Amino acid sequence: MTKKIKRILSSVSVFVAVIMFAVLLTSPFGTVETQAKTSASSISSDINNVKNQLTDLENKQNALGKKLAAAKAQKNKSLQTKQLLEEQISSLESEMKVLSDYITSLSADEKVLEDRIEELQAEYDDSYAKYCERVRLNYEKGNISYLEILLGSESFSDMLTRIDYVMAVTRYDNSLVEKMAANLEETKQSKATLEQAIAENKSASAQLKNKQSSYKSTVSDLESTIADLEDNIDSYAEDIAEFSRLEREFQKQLDALMDQQK
Repeated sequence: MTKKIKRILSSVSVFVAVIMFAVLLTSPFGTVETQAKTSASSISSDINNVKNQLTDLENKQNALGKKLAAAKAQKNKSLQTKQLLEEQISSLESEMKVLSDYITSLSADEKVLEDRIEELQAEYDDSYAKYCERVRLNYEKGNISYLEILLGSESFSDMLTRIDYVMAVTRYDNSLVEKMAANLEETKQSKATLEQAIAENKSASAQLKNKQSSYKSTVSDLESTIADLEDNIDSYAEDIAEFSRLEREFQKQLDALMDQQK
């Protein structure tokens, strides 16, 4: 109950006491002298005062009734908004769970690619080192190797066959190194794409988490508002009940004064 309402009720109570005292003075139990002093005009004035007080009480009661209805409507609206936000929070949690599982899966794939890159890099380094060694040896031997081919050939056809073999080995070495380099580069590109996907999904997850925190903060504010509204509703209901009680008392006093006026 508000301080303003308490002051109103206190004033009304005092007025009721005064009216009761006036009724007592005009009752058969008063002295003949007191009854003689109580004129019809004073009773009429008291009746008007009581009627005015009743009207004032009714107006205040109606105003409180409107406030009570408005508070209940606002509470219902806040409860609906709170329910909607809680549903959105639940949906966000589900979405975050899906993203978290997907990120875990991507991270596992990233680990596989990292292992594969290490493996390919080792194979490439080994093959490239052997290739460089053969190139170096062939370069150092140079003409001697070709001279050996010429001198060791049994015929011109045999010489061409030997030369084709040497060239084929060289082409194979070059092709092998290029293929391994291409595989290594492709795997690195796949890993880079995967890392980008992980970063994007983590960013999306962070945004969802921020939105969830914002919704939870709003829900907390709504819960506080709803609690305040519930307090106001209880207070308004108490005030209305008290005004109703006083209205009944005033009505009784009014009836008593009306009887006295007859």
